Amino acid sequence: MLSFKLRKSSHDRFSKFAGWLCLLGWIGGILFTGYTGVGKYLEARAVLEDHVVIPAALELVDSSETYRRRTGTRTTYHFRYAFDFEGESHEGRLSVSESNIDKWIDRGTVDVAYSTTNHRFERLSIVEANNSILGMIGKALMFIFIMSILVLIVFIYLTAGLFRLHPDDQQLEDAAEDDGAEASAKA
Repeated sequence: MLSFKLRKSSHDRFSKFAGWLCLLGWIGGILFTGYTGVGKYLEARAVLEDHVVIPAALELVDSSETYRRRTGTRTTYHFRYAFDFEGESHEGRLSVSESNIDKWIDRGTVDVAYSTTNHRFERLSIVEANNSILGMIGKALMFIFIMSILVLIVFIYLTAGLFRLHPDDQQLEDAAEDDGAEASAKA
């Protein structure tokens, strides 16, 4: 594994830098997630303000396969839904994984929420899920928890895996800890 050996003073400075860098990434991730979450919430509120539920015809367009070494071949199915409202044609798309295809393949329609004031539309299930403040807070808390674990892993990898303490400094540090332990045992 690739690793760089640093002296104790350099390693201490790098650890502080890595800590600030990870904190900055954590804060940036939280701000980005908050921004997108609030945007989805506001968009859902705008659509549901005065909406009409329209059944849209669902049509399977194609499927695509991706191969991954660990999981094997995965198939994604691409659907198109279309509807007319007040003389205007609208079209949307959705993608479904192979594990969820049974729910969608037999459906002939999908419910769409269409806003009559600002002419936006989205699948009704998505708009209803994004309209809940408690759901948004729950998603944000889950993201904060997961992001915290990922930042901790990155910090540990940077300070203990990629940039390590030089072996001579590590031996001196271990010897100092042993001397301290012996002195406290004698006392």
